[in-house]
Amino acid sequence: MANLPEETLLLLTDDESGKPLVEESKVITALGAAAVIELVLQGSLRMTAKGDARYKAGRLVKTEVLPDDPLLRDLVEVVHDRKPVHALHRIGGASDWKGRAKALRESLFDRLVEQRVLTEREGKVLGLFTTRKHLPGTNDLESPVVSRIEDSLFHGADPDDRTAVLVSILNAVGALPRLFPDAKKKDMKARAKEISENAPLNGSFKDALAAVDAALFAAVTAGAVSSS
Repeated sequence: MANLPEETLLLLTDDESGKPLVEESKVITALGAAAVIELVLQGSLRMTAKGDARYKAGRLVKTEVLPDDPLLRDLVEVVHDRKPVHALHRIGGASDWKGRAKALRESLFDRLVEQRVLTEREGKVLGLFTTRKHLPGTNDLESPVVSRIEDSLFHGADPDDRTAVLVSILNAVGALPRLFPDAKKKDMKARAKEISENAPLNGSFKDALAAVDAALFAAVTAGAVSSS
């Protein structure tokens, strides 16, 4: 099974063009959010609450649990003892001077190509600049994920934790109308918001998702304002 960053990247890569469904900055921010929540789900990060013996409330702090994915291990130290909004900035925002989320994206693309989930094609722009696009491969990991999202958005199914996260991320970066162009946009966004707010998640994880979701919306909004 793919992890959240892998699923997010697949969903945000257009199957026909092999290009991102939304602006690169949104893809990068979405990957940062997916990575943080994946680390929370795996137990490598936790959200602190009032009365924590060591840390202020509302911080992401590391635990003794190592991430399953080696690509995510460095991120634990990067976001340790930070608010979610600052964690996203460190992974894929203005303060991410090392380009962590971009490096994560490229590594995930390489992995998905190796696993034949995607195929990679190179091209040239003006005969000078190399471009890459990623198209569906023979190992289809995306269709079951899309089906889970469809069931939750349009058929009243209760989402599991990972589906709720994906719906929240896709809604935050404005990708849902691109994925489901025939759906009524207003109804779909309302259902996505309901899933984000009311999914039957455990308390600590739900708090983390809410905080990261708010930070993601803020980061996307800030990016839209700065580019206008």
